[in-house]
Order: sequence, then structure tokens, then C-alpha cells
Amino acid sequence: MIAVVIIYIVLITIFFIFAGLIFRHAIKFSYLSQRFKTITFIFGLMALAIVIFSMVMLLQLYSGTSNKSPSVPKTNTSGGGNLNF
Repeated sequence: MIAVVIIYIVLITIFFIFAGLIFRHAIKFSYLSQRFKTITFIFGLMALAIVIFSMVMLLQLYSGTSNKSPSVPKTNTSGGGNLNF
């Protein structure tokens, strides 16, 4: 699973590099209006936050630090006629 996380991080990094270069080119040659630039910047920040959050969750999921096992309630095995549903 470490390989999956590393591949994910590399692909996301490549995506952000190319997206940044395309966005820079569009701004440099004024293809975008000012309002759309602002909306795109906000959307980019939100996407970056989501990607960082997903990477943190992936790393926590596969780091092996959460060794919590679910607790199982004890049942009455004395045969006294009590049914636990």
C-alpha cells in the first residue's frame, strides 16, 4: 500500500504542475476575465485542500498506527432463556 500512496502523491504533483503551467499561460496572455481568475483561484485552493486532506487520510489509513479493534459486547451463555437480539 505504500507504493499506492507514493504513486498517488507523484501523480497529484504532476497534475498540479501541469495545471499550474496551463493556468499561468492563460493568465499571462489574458485569456481569462478577472472575475473568472478569482473563481478559478478559489476553486484551486479548495482542490488543493481536498487533495492534501485525502493524502493525510491515506497515510493515516495505511501507516499502521491505528491498532484499535472493535469491542464485542459480552453475551449471556448460561442458557437461562435470555435472548439477545
